[in-house]
Amino acid sequence: MTISKLNLAKFFVVAMMSFALFSCSDDENQTINNDKNGTENPDDNNGNSDNDNGNGDTNKKEKYYVAVLTGDKNSKTDILVPTNDLESGEINPVGNGYELLKYSHYQQLGDDIVVIDYFNQSKEIFKFVEKYDKLEKQGSLNVGLNVFNQTMVDENTSIYAGSQLTGFDDREFYVVDTKNMQLKNTIKLKLEQNKLQLATAIPTGILYRDGKVFLSYINTLSTNFSAISLPLANEAKIAVLSYPDLKIEKTIKDLRCPNLGRLQCQTALQQDEKGDIYTFATSSVYCGMISPLIPYVAKAKSGILRIKKGETDFDKDFHINFEKIKPGYKINDMYYVADGKVVLRIVKEDQSFFNQANIRKNAWGAVDGKQNILETGILDLNTKEFTMLTEIPKSNGTFTSPYLVEGTKVYFQVSKPNEYSNIYSIDVATKQVKKGANVKGLVTAILK
Repeated sequence: MTISKLNLAKFFVVAMMSFALFSCSDDENQTINNDKNGTENPDDNNGNSDNDNGNGDTNKKEKYYVAVLTGDKNSKTDILVPTNDLESGEINPVGNGYELLKYSHYQQLGDDIVVIDYFNQSKEIFKFVEKYDKLEKQGSLNVGLNVFNQTMVDENTSIYAGSQLTGFDDREFYVVDTKNMQLKNTIKLKLEQNKLQLATAIPTGILYRDGKVFLSYINTLSTNFSAISLPLANEAKIAVLSYPDLKIEKTIKDLRCPNLGRLQCQTALQQDEKGDIYTFATSSVYCGMISPLIPYVAKAKSGILRIKKGETDFDKDFHINFEKIKPGYKINDMYYVADGKVVLRIVKEDQSFFNQANIRKNAWGAVDGKQNILETGILDLNTKEFTMLTEIPKSNGTFTSPYLVEGTKVYFQVSKPNEYSNIYSIDVATKQVKKGANVKGLVTAILK
């Protein structure tokens, strides 16, 4: 994914199934099937169709859906591919799955999947529900701004954070009845601005907890979203909002870390089993934390902060300076898994890296899908012990954060263009690593 994007709209493609023809006119209750080969239910090794478990049960649920970005730079699309296995075999979007607009974002909503059109013209949010082993589109709405992040308030309500990439206009927050996919409220909000410094703010994470909404953001130039505004970006910042009116009650700040999260990441704010919130700062040129003027990069170090359950301020007794634990490395992404353990995707930015030529050349390199620079490890948030997992090869990265947690195990993609692309799993309890399914394309979401 490149930084500059064209707002090109693309309609959903509805294919012919082998025994039924669906009309494109019914947007609310449309079963979308893009089996381009016309083979709806190929037999498995036991001679049973995918919809039959051998006992006449035709309601067997496909356990996982993997969103795969395919196509060349002029014609890309997302395919949501069903699979029963992330740990072996092949995940191939060709002739398989559900075709969606490129660069879509995804939200797991219980057993349902919400699809969010990120930068195409429609700015549509709709829900997939599974019926008779097929995904059916149920309910749709359109919003005014690109949605960067989302959070679930309860099983029937979610908040979607919309923002421009440049300028000083209000950000918009959409409160949605996700049971019926109806817009309940649009709330305009003005985040931190400094017009003298041409500085604005873009959300990087949103999380509802115990009647409050926590919103992290980065300070960027109002004229160029791909550049941070220093010195404002030298400080971690989270706006604490009331609910349901979404008014800013206060903005908490911490100089121990720079701005939190990164553009389009879905992991800036994560909650553990106890209800504590963990957040991370990249401070990384590779992740877009770059200024057009000297000093070019944020002064504060890449690290992790916490907001304890029941509190609305940063925990003064908790701070992880990751650059002290692993000198020369910075955090690109963080996946909270279980029992105080996170999986980190990290990038090397040692002192030899910091010259103007390197900085300009490698800006956004960890998320543009081109450079194989991400390494992987496990961090214990309690002991601060970090274990580098050298058996996992280096990988390119994406703007979004495709991963799935099941118990003490996390699934994510490791890939190098034109060489390898696999789902890997890590069990943080045993530190066991497993190379899984081969994927024909770039993974943008892993859902179930």
